[in-house]
Amino acid sequence: MKLSVARWLVSAEGQSACVAADGMLCAGVPAHTALDRLRKTLDPPHAAAAWGNALSRRKAVGRFPDPGRMALVREALEQSTSLEVARHRAARFAGIGGILDWGAGLGADSLALAGHGSVLAMERDPARAILHRHNTADAGVGTVVGDGRMVHPGIAQAAFADPDRRAGGRRVLGPNDASPPLAEILSRAPANLCVKLAPAAQAAPWETAGVSLEWISLGGELKEQVLWRGAFSRSHRQATVLPAGDFLAGTGNEVAPSGDPEGFLLDPDPAITCSGLAPRLALETGSAALPEGGGFLVARGPVASPFASTLEILSFVPLRLEKLRDELKARGAGPLEFRKRNSTTDAEELRVRIKARGEEPLIVVLTRHDGREIAIVCRRIANGVRMG
Repeated sequence: MKLSVARWLVSAEGQSACVAADGMLCAGVPAHTALDRLRKTLDPPHAAAAWGNALSRRKAVGRFPDPGRMALVREALEQSTSLEVARHRAARFAGIGGILDWGAGLGADSLALAGHGSVLAMERDPARAILHRHNTADAGVGTVVGDGRMVHPGIAQAAFADPDRRAGGRRVLGPNDASPPLAEILSRAPANLCVKLAPAAQAAPWETAGVSLEWISLGGELKEQVLWRGAFSRSHRQATVLPAGDFLAGTGNEVAPSGDPEGFLLDPDPAITCSGLAPRLALETGSAALPEGGGFLVARGPVASPFASTLEILSFVPLRLEKLRDELKARGAGPLEFRKRNSTTDAEELRVRIKARGEEPLIVVLTRHDGREIAIVCRRIANGVRMG
């Protein structure tokens, strides 16, 4: 976004235009019609900014406490933190004092952090800094334009860093491929530090004494990986499941006993799987790991756990279309749900080719066992109790 457009967007005129655009969006006015109406009083760049802001406010629900008054831009919004995740992270800053929000974006994290200390937000993009200042004004956050050259360990008691993971216009996973690189953040930031990373970032090399990692999921979807340092660090890596806030801690080096696909199947939350803590969950629940299952666990009895859904195993067959189709037909399978790990099979193509027409809703788990791909036919249970 151009600097002049950002200034206009947060002005009284710009906010009034956003209200008009919001109204048309709520009324279901088509985009081309809405833009034509806006252009009767606004030049094209300002009309586009107002309409774009209305669309972004819709998408900002669940990311900002009051999205209806926010000044937003789509590219930055796509990297904004979910409100519940931001609040979960910010809680660890309680009582720490001054906080630096390094790479502040549109202000979602600044708002969450402001509930626990005084926040100085640093954003290198001047236009986004203007939007950030508008979005966080009521929270008393200070916003400055700057980059890593302005950061030194004594700038605050603690820091939160959200590096840009779209360097060069493409998504990057490597912590040192982001901007600024993780190595630079670690060298410049205060000792007490939190860094937001991509969920699949390979950050284990930085997991040393005084540094720990956390994987956070929300509603069954893995949202992010977080690096903690200093007073924020825990002795083990951690997987956290929101909104309940349950967490499982371990070293990631635990070894679980091996089992076969019989009894009950545990499908761990993605935070558990990606953190490497599925073996830890197996040890805690008395279950076993499918050695080639990509994180699936098996148990003799139903298991109630906030960290996994439990399915009753009805049977398993080699993953061949005819075998699976016959098995599902014999069980009167109807609506099918597919889950897979460590399988190369296209689940959607398989669904189309099977054409299950029965009435029994079943779950087909695609994975590997004993060196071959298999399909495990399961049915859902509730809270560790068999259904039906």
